[in-house]
Amino acid sequence: MSQTKKGFTLIELLIVITIIGILAVAFLPTLLNAPAKGRDTARISAVEKISTVLGTASVDNIAYPSGEGCIANAAAVGSVDFSTLLSYFGGTVPLDPKKASITYAAGKVCAGGEYYYSRAAAVTGAGYSFMVMAKVEDTAKANGTCAGAIAGSLVAASADCYVVFVK
Repeated sequence: MSQTKKGFTLIELLIVITIIGILAVAFLPTLLNAPAKGRDTARISAVEKISTVLGTASVDNIAYPSGEGCIANAAAVGSVDFSTLLSYFGGTVPLDPKKASITYAAGKVCAGGEYYYSRAAAVTGAGYSFMVMAKVEDTAKANGTCAGAIAGSLVAASADCYVVFVK
């Protein structure tokens, strides 16, 4: 009568642990960046939605908000009042999921998670009606620099913002 062994040898266990370690090292960076990518997707979607709403409002003969600054649901210091457009947004203007801040002029910051909007001379002088932007965490999703966008153009070098210019 032969006796069979039950269990694993030490070599078999070490091989399995090594394979699991290699897979963990390969996929861990991707898993850790998933929340940032999700927030960036939400930011890009919000910027696109804001620009679409502004285009729709224009068709309905509602004037674009004037000036430049943070997009707000109501009038606030340093913000552009979008309260007349709230029905187009379903009640509230989208906010940044992480409440990221954008510096748009010396001492002026959108710090409450608002996106930046401009109908300033730099934008209109470049042939656009307005510009909406959000600072992104993953620069692969950026299409320009925040500073370049505020000056009225997209600058691809060292991109850090997702920007939509609308004619």
